[in-house]
Amino acid sequence: MAGLRAIALGAGLGLIAALPSAAQQQIDLFGVTSATLEWSPASGPVTGYYVVVARNGGTPSLQGVATQTRATVASSYGDVVTVQVAAFDTSGVAGPLSAPSSAIRFNAAPTTPPPAEPDPSTNPDDGSTPGGGGTGPGGSETPPGEALLGTRFDFSGDGISDLLLRDPTSGALVLWKMEGNQVATSGSLAHLPLPWNLEESGDFDGDGIADLLWRNASTGQLVVWLVRDGVAAAGSGLDLGAVTADWTVAGRADFDGDGRDDIALARPQRGTVDLLLMNGNAIASRITRNAPSDRWRVVATPDSDGDGIAELVWENVDTHALSIEHMSAPGQATSLVAQPGAWRVVGSGDLDGDGRDDLLVRQASGNVRVWLLDGDRASTSPVFAASAGNNWTYRGLGDFDGDGRADSFWHDASGVVEIWFATEGGFEPAFASKMTGDDVPAGDPVE
Repeated sequence: MAGLRAIALGAGLGLIAALPSAAQQQIDLFGVTSATLEWSPASGPVTGYYVVVARNGGTPSLQGVATQTRATVASSYGDVVTVQVAAFDTSGVAGPLSAPSSAIRFNAAPTTPPPAEPDPSTNPDDGSTPGGGGTGPGGSETPPGEALLGTRFDFSGDGISDLLLRDPTSGALVLWKMEGNQVATSGSLAHLPLPWNLEESGDFDGDGIADLLWRNASTGQLVVWLVRDGVAAAGSGLDLGAVTADWTVAGRADFDGDGRDDIALARPQRGTVDLLLMNGNAIASRITRNAPSDRWRVVATPDSDGDGIAELVWENVDTHALSIEHMSAPGQATSLVAQPGAWRVVGSGDLDGDGRDDLLVRQASGNVRVWLLDGDRASTSPVFAASAGNNWTYRGLGDFDGDGRADSFWHDASGVVEIWFATEGGFEPAFASKMTGDDVPAGDPVE
């Protein structure tokens, strides 16, 4: 396989620069945190390419899969990376790794010189200069917008949730771009075969588009793939490290209010949750929250008060009582539902459109209802009541019609997918489509 070369460095720069062999000098990039690389196609039957990245002299690890002969690698300022690829066939068996690319170093943009002294002909009161339009007082430009958390399961960035189907055998992900209960378009999003499993999806970089969280069932390694325009940016994976088998992904939500989804990792038998606070393509920090005792587990991560910061909902594994903990008050869980009866939490989202997330709960018989949340209070909704039956599997909550209410989606053993739209009058089930083969909707973990 031929060596790799960079064909586009950074976002929209359009630069073309051949990468020399690894023995040659390091490639320095300034003011960008991604590089797109291209390689010659491998011979023989090729389904795709594994993209392997080594950062800062560390052990090379799988960062993504590419179906074309190119991949984008994202990193952080100060990092030095090398990239290798290996072709694989339809069974996922890989050929030999290519030689490493040259080392690529991502540098911050050079410091700009200090502003010049003010022109004495400038009127300091109107912020303008003679013969030109001003940019406001002092001539400053409007600061760039902050990250804004995207709609759940929105892989296209249009503000409407989409459906994602996965073939558990091949690992192929198919994206159904939704418009209400209609499948507008269908196409491939990504491909990653076993032992990799899709654990979660969330807007981890705050660009308004849902990304993918993968886990290696053999090693416990967690990797985030960023999604751009309905395509997973293979090679842009963020390696979150490995966790042992007793850790589980407990959910995703914005726990620090920065407009990006974060990741909750739970080790139930120890009563602890680790929150990975994301910052674009890096982990800003990792904090630990302790349950009221080792008999409690996290079952939901709603924003119960609408302040843009998610809470932790703990369930007692013996009594099934629910408590809620705010990020501003660690270790101070407040009782939410003392006697839930036979109802169990399956998901959270804003079902009534009031800007606060609610809890979707279900009985073993299939009955479904909603507990409306208002801070530390929960009340039963008089309109959201239905029965899904035992043959329907809940998969998640998303806004499929863009009305600001969370809609649930389900599938049955025959492959039918239904969306239950949340309206002022309650649930309105609507048929979406029927899946083919062994596909299943990718969403929240199945209990």
